[in-house]
Amino acid sequence: MEKTISFLILIGIGVLFKSKIQNKEQLNTIKTLILTVALPAVIFSALLKIDLTASSIYPPLLVLGFNFLIFLSVRYILPAVWKDIPRNDLRTLTLMLPSLAPYLSCFPFISEFSNQSALGMAAIGDTGNKIFILIFLYFLAMYWSCNKQTFGKNKKSSIKIKDILLQPINLTIIIALTASFFGVKLTTLPIYFQDSLAHLRNLLTPTILIFIGLAVKVKGKDLQLILGLLLGRSAITFMFSAILISLLKLDLATALLIVTFPQSSCSFIPYAQMTIFADIDKSKKIFNTSLALSLLAISLPFSSFTIITIYSSGDFFASPVNLLKVSAIAAVTSGILLRKKIGSTRVAATSAR
Repeated sequence: MEKTISFLILIGIGVLFKSKIQNKEQLNTIKTLILTVALPAVIFSALLKIDLTASSIYPPLLVLGFNFLIFLSVRYILPAVWKDIPRNDLRTLTLMLPSLAPYLSCFPFISEFSNQSALGMAAIGDTGNKIFILIFLYFLAMYWSCNKQTFGKNKKSSIKIKDILLQPINLTIIIALTASFFGVKLTTLPIYFQDSLAHLRNLLTPTILIFIGLAVKVKGKDLQLILGLLLGRSAITFMFSAILISLLKLDLATALLIVTFPQSSCSFIPYAQMTIFADIDKSKKIFNTSLALSLLAISLPFSSFTIITIYSSGDFFASPVNLLKVSAIAAVTSGILLRKKIGSTRVAATSAR
């Protein structure tokens, strides 16, 4: 609980110091620090830690399955509910909602309420989430941002392959995957290099949280929309966890881990991926980065409250029946919030005409 409060305080510090940011260039300086220094260090370390064995492949596969379940739900169910959703909003939500940031929102509570075995299993499971975010979502963002004319066939095209590959995050992924392919692991690097990476990794969390506080602009109508989306995400997650627990014979700690891990907040990395392409070609509005940032700001406290509730309720959430009940309640509440938001949007659009 203390770590969650400290995270929210850092966001609050960013909100309080908004008046000190005189122009957009100053805010972009902080974003540049995140995208070119802190985040590449975290990604590099994460990719060099991936070392799957036959016995440890199941947790990553389950997490990867969850990622794709939410991805498909957002991609195909949300447009059926919100028929006139803007395409850039749909792309943004398709990247953001399936992503997980367990180290920021879930791991502090696993270490507080559960045992080391559950924490280790969560760390292994996060490998699947990293593969989904760093590889699948990245190439999906590239696909949406580029077309056949992009890759040199049209001289007027503003995005080129070298512009994409030379981005610090992309270079980091390429170098780390190449090193990992040749058997290089984080522990085999010189100690001074490991220490430098550790300092840069420690820079990421506070910088991101303060940046969110500085940049986010959440309006009342946006809050209703985002809460509806997060509740819908939770509903699918609870149902997913109920099915797994009913199929597997698990101890209480593992069952609660299966429930809490997918409830992690949305990851910052898809937002960074959107920003890369937005910065390369400012003429295209492929994504809604403001929506992504608002989702990040609200997702963290929402996720933390949900996970605390799960761990504070004993074995209630270890029961598949109870999980299905909670899933139904979350789904109905989500539907009500989204219906109100969608209805008000349509009314405003009709009045404008």
